[in-house]
Amino acid sequence: MTTFAITGVSSPLGRALAARLAADPAVTRIVGIDRTPPPMPPAKLDFVATDLRAAGLARALAGVDVAIHPDTAHGGAHHNGGAAQAPGAHTTRQILDAFLAAGVGTVVHVSTALVYGASETNPVPLTEQVAARARPDYPPAHLALVNEEVVRSFAHAHPERRVVILRPVTVLGAGIDSPVTRHLESPLLPLVRGFDPPVQFVDVDDLAAAAHLVATEPRARGIYNVAAEGWLTTSDVRRLLARPTVHLPQETAAGVAAALHRCGLLATPPGALRYLMHPWVVDTTRLRDLGWHAAAGQRQILHRFVAEHGPWLSMGRIRVRTAVLATALIGAGTATGLSAAWLMWRRWRRAR
Repeated sequence: MTTFAITGVSSPLGRALAARLAADPAVTRIVGIDRTPPPMPPAKLDFVATDLRAAGLARALAGVDVAIHPDTAHGGAHHNGGAAQAPGAHTTRQILDAFLAAGVGTVVHVSTALVYGASETNPVPLTEQVAARARPDYPPAHLALVNEEVVRSFAHAHPERRVVILRPVTVLGAGIDSPVTRHLESPLLPLVRGFDPPVQFVDVDDLAAAAHLVATEPRARGIYNVAAEGWLTTSDVRRLLARPTVHLPQETAAGVAAALHRCGLLATPPGALRYLMHPWVVDTTRLRDLGWHAAAGQRQILHRFVAEHGPWLSMGRIRVRTAVLATALIGAGTATGLSAAWLMWRRWRRAR
């Protein structure tokens, strides 16, 4: 019988993990850590309201056998939901020290495949043996890579602990509101002319299943890629989203992206453009050899995304329902028309 801890338990990934672990008869207790409690927590969950940088974190983890820690540096499936930690290498060290002090035997760190970097020289697909080369010009990916290096150093220093790193591709699914979903909700999708790289997704429930598997499988150690089977092209994604696009010339794309980001009209930093130009799809053979298979395919994940996010439009930090926007525009048009009619009536009265 095992006691688990989930950091950021109120995020979409945290909630999916808690539900999956609660259904596992071998799991006796779940310690959920976050700033705010999740809605409808399962009976096995003991919620602890705390910041992961708090001095008493090790006490909250007393008796925990396995800890699953989703990194929030890159704004993925654990980006929203009131996650308890500010991302950064120092915070990651504090969390790992708390795990060590509490006697946690297994640590699962959920990172991101963004750490590989996007490059024209990337093999398709990327295996776990390929060096991670995320660049500083895209801070979410680079910071996730720095955090991974802290976790790998911890694993090297403490070989008696079982440490696993998951590298999921873009995560979509119920409840996720991230920079990527905001980008896909844009009224006009920006693409770079002449580039049509392969794209991968994974459903948040399939990522939770992968974390559950490696957390309970004694053979699992090291790094594992996570993605649904195969991949799509950027053109496939554009057609499935059915949103208008604008193709920016490569020579001006970076400058336009930087200007829009400064104005708050683009959610992601300009360095993200490389991920729209070059491949970073991954091979999942290593994880599938443990018995994991994604239940949702690439097209199915996107169809679900369209069903959930189709009614929304996003531009930078602004997100509105299309129905609300249409009502506002109709209202603005009506008000303008009434104002014009009133002014015309006033002029007619004066003329009389």
